[in-house]
This record gives sequence, C-alpha cells and structure tokens, in this order.
Amino acid sequence: MGQEVGKLPTTDVVEYCPGKVTADVIQRQIRNRGAAFATSPDADLLRAASKWVSDQYSWVLEDLQLSIYGRTCSWVFSAGGRSNQVAFHATSDKIDEPAWERRGWRVKLYNGVKMVLKVVGTVLPLG
Repeated sequence: MGQEVGKLPTTDVVEYCPGKVTADVIQRQIRNRGAAFATSPDADLLRAASKWVSDQYSWVLEDLQLSIYGRTCSWVFSAGGRSNQVAFHATSDKIDEPAWERRGWRVKLYNGVKMVLKVVGTVLPLG
C-alpha cells in the first residue's frame, strides 16, 4: 500500500471492543497477519501499544480510543464513549511515546491528585 510523504496511512482496521480495549485484541492483529508481519516495524508498534494497554487501569481502557499509526497500515481500537484518546506513532527507527490526544475527567482527576501528593510529599516528609 503506497503512501504520500507526510500523510498518515489509511486506517486498515477499526475494531470496537465490548467492555474494554485489551492487549489480547491488539496481539490478535499480529497473529492474524502472519509470520512475515510478526517481524515488521508495524508489529513492534502493535507490541508497544499492547504493553501500554497492559499497564493501564481498567477504567482507562473501558473508555478509550487507541489509534496506532504504523508505516504501512494503521489501527483504531475503541471501547465505551472514547473520552480517553491515545495515539502511537512510529518515526524513523523508533517508537514514540504514546501521545494523549484527549483525557477523560477520571484521568485528569487521577493525574491532578498524583501531582498534589507529589508536591505535598516534597514539602512535608511523609513516612
């Protein structure tokens, strides 16, 4: 599949996940594309996204749109209302950190509480 320079590849797979986005759903894309794909840079990108999903809280994954933009194809996995939107991109020979395109209110609240506790912990010795 050809692609113009500077343009994202077309979305080849759009999958709605009942309940939540899971690492298994992403890993299935690697298995379904065969052995040749399993060693490709796009498979590495899918594996990185799968690991990221494994490290997230369930409540993040229940309301997520995960977009993965590879070199030759792209995927969108979604669940719930998609208020949390995250994208993975591959640039040159490395996989970029996932980019939060939109955070739902629960993620914003969680991050805010984490930041406050970090500041309080540096001002008042806890423990």
